[in-house]
Amino acid sequence: MKKVFLLIIAVLALFSCKSVPEGACVIEGKVMIPDYKTMYLVDYLGNQLDSADRSNDGSFSFVYEGEPMPQVVVLEFRNPESAFDVMYLPVALEPGKVNVVLGEYIGLSGTPLNNSIKKFFDEMQTLSDKFEAEVATLEAKKSAFS
Repeated sequence: MKKVFLLIIAVLALFSCKSVPEGACVIEGKVMIPDYKTMYLVDYLGNQLDSADRSNDGSFSFVYEGEPMPQVVVLEFRNPESAFDVMYLPVALEPGKVNVVLGEYIGLSGTPLNNSIKKFFDEMQTLSDKFEAEVATLEAKKSAFS
């Protein structure tokens, strides 16, 4: 009886784990801004690859198994009440699990390319904050951003 019970527990544990399908890119996210109700994955040509609706708790997910990978796409967050209320976030589609959080700050992590995109955003924010704190000439700003 104990062996049957342990076997059932092992099978339930195996099937309850969410895993990334081999070679797929799984994007799991949470939107903390209630106005953004629909998300779209859009490629560099403007083609819509997929869409997802925000659940009641703010979560959403995509599973991309297409080609080519890796590629950078745009994750569009849309407010259905206003055609002008759209937020764009570049996301790398590469095998693995990508985590996205949209709130006061943007969270992007999980795969090497997405970690690099987030690092770039953080460095741009640091540079921008520095220029807000200090009065800088236009030439100094151009030099720093280039």
